[in-house]
Amino acid sequence: AQTITFATLTDMMVGDPDQPLTASATSGLPVSFTVSGPAQIVAGALHITDAGTVTVTATQAGDGNWDAAAPVAQTITVSPETGGGLLASYFANTALS
Repeated sequence: AQTITFATLTDMMVGDPDQPLTASATSGLPVSFTVSGPAQIVAGALHITDAGTVTVTATQAGDGNWDAAAPVAQTITVSPETGGGLLASYFANTALS
C-alpha cells in the first residue's frame, strides 16, 4: 500500500502570506488537498480567510496499480490579525505630546 508524506504546516495569522502545500505519495501519483475551516487552497498553497481552526487533508485515490493511500490531516490555528504589526502597536501605545 502507498503512504503519503505531508510537509508540516505551521500556525498562521490572518494576513500572513500563503503557506505552500507539499506532499508526496510513495506511489509517485499526485496528491490532492482539501481544506476545512476559514481558508482555501489557491495555486497549491493554503490561503487564510479568517481566524479559527483549519484542517488540511492530503489524499491519494490510487489507480489500477495502487490502492488508495490513508488520508493524512494536519490542523493549524489561525490567529486574528494584530492590526499593523509592531510599529503600529508601538505608536498605538505611545502618547504623543
